[in-house]
Amino acid sequence: SPDVRNNAAPHNSAGPFCCFGLMKAAVKWAVGAGALDALPALPMPPMEESRVEHLTKAEFRQFLEGCEAAHVRLFAILAVTTGARTAAILQLTWPQVDLARCIADFNPPTLERRKHKTRAIVPLNGPAMQALREAVKVRTTDHVIEYAGRPIASIKTGVRLASERSRVPVHPHMFRHSAAVWMAEARVPLDEIARFLGHSNVEITRNVYAKFNPDYLQQAATALDWED
Repeated sequence: SPDVRNNAAPHNSAGPFCCFGLMKAAVKWAVGAGALDALPALPMPPMEESRVEHLTKAEFRQFLEGCEAAHVRLFAILAVTTGARTAAILQLTWPQVDLARCIADFNPPTLERRKHKTRAIVPLNGPAMQALREAVKVRTTDHVIEYAGRPIASIKTGVRLASERSRVPVHPHMFRHSAAVWMAEARVPLDEIARFLGHSNVEITRNVYAKFNPDYLQQAATALDWED
């Protein structure tokens, strides 16, 4: 049901990689501090198959029809056209958006960058630019996503209400998955999808989204045809 799907936590196949990165950083620190004599071999953990909840383009159009709140509609459009994570979009400020060059830099301001992982700098397409040009005319804060004159900390309630009105089961992270799936379906190269999403390792992108490319393993399958 929509309620169950909305409340389910999105599956994160990159979890082992995040833990591995933390462990590797801790071991490097221990070597630098003299607690360990040398850096031990740290094999990369295998990626597991990922369940990818995403929307078709028709479902996304239907979802937008249920967006009565302007900030929810703007969030959804930016989420699906940039593939950015929810936090990056909610933290995005107007100085990070270059309307003249049609580019969004999702990295926090310079003084705060060391607190965050590097985020993507992506071009903005036509629908995104149209939504942003409309939003900038009525802005009241420095944040791109705002409500009642203030930035917001969570978009979950707004997305849930729009999901109920449109009868399209959605949770915020589905927009990022949808962006990646649409790119794969359009045969965008995996390394380009990885850069667009801000993935540090293209193998994460390959494991999760390669199967959505219409050409996925087709050459291998064709080679197994024994008929002339």
